[in-house]
Amino acid sequence: MTHYQEGDGNMAESFQQFITEASSLEINQVGNNNDTTAEQLESIGSTQELNQTGEMNFMTITQTDTEASNIAVTQTGNMNDAILMGQVFDILASNITLNQIGDDNMAQIGQQSIVENSSISVDQVGNQNLFVSEQIMGVFSSSINVLQSGDMNEVDSDQENGVTANTVLIAQIGNGHFGGALQDDGVTNSTVNVSQSEDGNFGGGVQQAVVDSTVGSVNQSGTMNMGITQQAGGTSFATATLTQLGTTNNAMLGQFGMTSVTGFILQNGTSNMAEIEQVGNMLSNATITQLGDLNQHMTQQMLDSKTTVATQNGTSNIGFIFQ
Repeated sequence: MTHYQEGDGNMAESFQQFITEASSLEINQVGNNNDTTAEQLESIGSTQELNQTGEMNFMTITQTDTEASNIAVTQTGNMNDAILMGQVFDILASNITLNQIGDDNMAQIGQQSIVENSSISVDQVGNQNLFVSEQIMGVFSSSINVLQSGDMNEVDSDQENGVTANTVLIAQIGNGHFGGALQDDGVTNSTVNVSQSEDGNFGGGVQQAVVDSTVGSVNQSGTMNMGITQQAGGTSFATATLTQLGTTNNAMLGQFGMTSVTGFILQNGTSNMAEIEQVGNMLSNATITQLGDLNQHMTQQMLDSKTTVATQNGTSNIGFIFQ
């Protein structure tokens, strides 16, 4: 089935539900202030393709109790919104793909309540775009991948309450971005990676409250960037990594109240600042490497069984270690 609308202020609704198998649906809207609602319920091997071209368009999408079903969304223009109510309740091997091209667009996506082997992929091209994602309550072996190109874009990504073997990958190209990821309350064997290139960006990851065998990393290239990683409260066998290439960057890594944790910071450039703070941990390891001139670092460790390795290669560098 194909549905085409041209003009302003139109509305389209599509539903694939109640044991729908191998069916397809396509909606195309051209104009402004249009509205699309799409739902897959108890759907097997079905697809939806939703396209909007124009400005100030709105889209709502839901997958519930689906298997091997896919939704593909493309919005072209400015000030468009896509609310993917998400993948909820018994989602198996289903995928959502979202592309937004333009400025001031917003996308919100969720995965929750028994989601397995499913994925969300987002590509936003333009300036001042926002993407918000959440994986909560029984999400297994699923992924969220985000790519933003432009300036002053923002990503907020959360994994909470019973999340196992999942991945969040955030990549931002341009200036003045914010990329943040949270792993909280029962996250196991999961990974968050934030990568940013160009200047004046902020990238951060927080892992806390019963987080086990997880990896959090921030990678930045450019100038005047800020990278922060924090692991706290009941976390064990966790690794945090911060890598910065460029000048006048700042890296801060904190690990508090945990067991068998490792923190790495690598900076290559000049006039950079790095800080690692490990407090209340058992079996903590910290490594700082700075290549270049006029760099500074500080490492602070409290409690037992701690190791720090600090390397500076260049001139006029300053380093402090407190144990």
